Amino acid sequence: IENRAGLLLLDDPFCGIDAVVRDQLVSELAEKAKQNASTVVFASNDYEQIASICHRVAVLVKGEIAQVGFPQEIYENPATSAVAAIVGRNNLFAARRLTSTNADLPEFKTIDGSHRIVAQPTEKSALGAINQNVTLAIRPEQVSISFGASFPEDNILKAVVTAIRFLGPTTIVELNAEGLRLESRVFRIVGLRVGEECMIAMPPHRIQVLKN
Repeated sequence: IENRAGLLLLDDPFCGIDAVVRDQLVSELAEKAKQNASTVVFASNDYEQIASICHRVAVLVKGEIAQVGFPQEIYENPATSAVAAIVGRNNLFAARRLTSTNADLPEFKTIDGSHRIVAQPTEKSALGAINQNVTLAIRPEQVSISFGASFPEDNILKAVVTAIRFLGPTTIVELNAEGLRLESRVFRIVGLRVGEECMIAMPPHRIQVLKN
C-alpha cells in the first residue's frame, strides 16, 4: 500500500502461502492500511480467513450480494440456506412445520429420518407454509454427543458414527440418525469409534429456520 489514502482490491492474495507467513502478511497489511487510512477489499472463498481479516463482510451468491454484516453476525445468523452453506460448516436439512405460526417454539418433522425437531423462536415470515419444506440449520460445534442421559428438550436423537475426521485442533464426527446425516465438531474423541451408537443433542435455541 502506498503512503496515501485509497482503495486496494485483493483477490485471494494469500492462496498457497503457509499459515505463519500469511498471518504475518495480514498483520502488515492491516497496519499499513490503518496508517494510510486506506480501504482494503479482500475477496476469497475461505470464510475462516475472511473472518480473521475483515471488519465487514459481503457474501456473494450467484454473483449477487446476499448478505452484508460483521463476520460473527453472518456466521451466527445467515439470512438464507445458501449463505449458511458458504460461511463455514453447517448441518442443513429439510423439514416440514407441524405447529401453527403462533407457537412460541416451532416444531418440525425432518424429511430424512422423520424426527420431531423443536427450533428457536422464528419470525412468521420465515416459517413458510405448513405444507412446504423449509431448511433447518445447526452448526457442527453446537451438536453435542453423549453416551448418557441428556435433557429431552434438547432434541435428543440416536445416531451411529459413520466417520471420524481429524482436523488438528478439532475433529469432525459424521453421524447418521436413521437417515438424517449430521456432523458434530468436537475438541477430542474419547471412547468413540466408527460404527458405534451414541446420543446427540441439538438445543432448540441453536436450530435456525432458514429461507431457501
